[in-house]
Amino acid sequence: MERTEFKAESLVSHVLCECGKPVEVCSAHGNGLTRRIIERFGNKRFKNQVGAYHVTELCRCLKQSLLERRHGHVETYSEVWSKQRGNALHRHISYAYDGWKELPIQMVIRLDKGSIRIIGHVDLFDPDERELIELKSTRAVEWQHRKHLLPHRHHVLQLQSYYSIWTQCYHLPAERLSVAYMDEKTPPRSYGVEKLDLADWLRQRAIVLHEAIQEDRVPEGEASPLCHYCAVKDICSIGQHFLRSNCVTRSNAHTGS
Repeated sequence: MERTEFKAESLVSHVLCECGKPVEVCSAHGNGLTRRIIERFGNKRFKNQVGAYHVTELCRCLKQSLLERRHGHVETYSEVWSKQRGNALHRHISYAYDGWKELPIQMVIRLDKGSIRIIGHVDLFDPDERELIELKSTRAVEWQHRKHLLPHRHHVLQLQSYYSIWTQCYHLPAERLSVAYMDEKTPPRSYGVEKLDLADWLRQRAIVLHEAIQEDRVPEGEASPLCHYCAVKDICSIGQHFLRSNCVTRSNAHTGS
């Protein structure tokens, strides 16, 4: 079987305007300002590299991670803008925070032939409290708090993964883990997370994803309510079946970014 060549490209691909056309070709919405904004946003996104896998790719469905690398996905301009508003909140908190912030980390995995890397970024670290903090922008923080929806499981896994790399690969201390959720009306609300060593779990998932890419095959889907938010759900039969069988809607699959 012929293998597919996966190039180092942006995860995102097509941004649609309100007319349903690519922004760059729409005469009504594709003005110079909009195009420059889209270009600027695109430059900030994680770039695909074979052999380098982001923690967030490993903490979600591996089938989604591979399909997004292969096909990219479509976003509306309003969705892109909403994400950037969340990023602005992150930057605002980071600027005001008196501690370590935006720290790149990685774990190297040796294979029979060569090696691969797991990469990530720790949002905040308080050296006095020895606390790792992950910031998350979302919607309706207070509503989600009242409904006991926070913290989200995939965010917990992400922070525990950072903790594992932080302590196992860099031998740095971390006594506490917290995920802090915020929206435009709510200052960061923190939730404590259990310290777990997920280093072996991360290695296993990184190798599964890497071998799937190398062998041009798709990992088995991991169906969950997050399928509703999946950018590639329209080409995933497992996700479609799960959503139909469980009647999952955006309201009962509420999640953060």
